[in-house]
Amino acid sequence: MQRLSCVSLVLAACLGASAQAQQAPCLANHLRPAGSPREVMPPPDWQSSSVWQQLATMTDPQMMQRLVGVWQTEQFNAPLRIMQRTLHQFDANGLFQYQDQTCPTDGLPCSQNGGPGEFRASRQASGTTFIMMRFSDLSRVNQCASLEVNFQDERTMVTRGGGGVWRRVQ
Repeated sequence: MQRLSCVSLVLAACLGASAQAQQAPCLANHLRPAGSPREVMPPPDWQSSSVWQQLATMTDPQMMQRLVGVWQTEQFNAPLRIMQRTLHQFDANGLFQYQDQTCPTDGLPCSQNGGPGEFRASRQASGTTFIMMRFSDLSRVNQCASLEVNFQDERTMVTRGGGGVWRRVQ
């Protein structure tokens, strides 16, 4: 009898976590420490989840199509002396994936990360495009990230505020 109640508690906890993930599609940016169990879920990010859910009805098919392809960004962090190169692939069906390589400039080995997800895009009244991505990788689960971009041309996007440049490579 004791065994059945433990199984019931575990099952209830799993179902509760699953229901919470459905209510909050975005989880907090909570990096798991190395070696921690993957089953430990970060808390919900209610603000990002709300935006993600609103975008489901506001997604612009033309903006989604305009993003289709592989985009590359490079960013140098002078204080940390590291170079980060990221490839972002946007597919016509709304799927997304990225690959990231971060290299110290002192010759130490580069680190790699990446993962799958999905994206949504919407044209803003200001003329910019709002992009939101939801993804998982080696250290995050259901992470949501967003940016606002201006298209300089069909092969170049510039992020609003940060000035990051995304170049279409495929």
